[in-house]
Amino acid sequence: MRNRVIPFALCLFMMGVSPLSAQPADFAFQGDWRGQGTAWQMGDPVRIRCPLSVEQLSSTEHLFEHRCGNALGTERFAFLLTLTPDGRAVTQEIDPSAPQAQTETLSGQWQNDFILLSGGTRQGRVVVQFDEVSADRFAFAVQRTADSGRDTLQVIYVRR
Repeated sequence: MRNRVIPFALCLFMMGVSPLSAQPADFAFQGDWRGQGTAWQMGDPVRIRCPLSVEQLSSTEHLFEHRCGNALGTERFAFLLTLTPDGRAVTQEIDPSAPQAQTETLSGQWQNDFILLSGGTRQGRVVVQFDEVSADRFAFAVQRTADSGRDTLQVIYVRR
């Protein structure tokens, strides 16, 4: 029996499948975070602060509620992030003023400590990236490209 297990495990490892590989539950977003970063709107950089609250709804679903702002104002946004065991990732934007109305959806992939999502929205093409995800820190970036130009948001979140 032992002689059969080793070649099987080696085969899985070579295919990129490992019993030790990441699972959706490994993304420990649950809790309160504080973020600092930069937003570029039409090329002008602006420093921002972004408190974030994440509620884990299930082993695969997380509800993100952001509030980013600076001295000029604040913007709230929320989305549901779903990570499936087969490596797919989906976000559904939620309008804070009408929580029952899910609006825009982005889709992509996740693996290890990285999540990449993209899609077309009413505001143009959007790419969302989570990088270097760990229990106490992650990088979050959004890039929106439309006829009117490109907007970018980059924030480093640390657990409170």
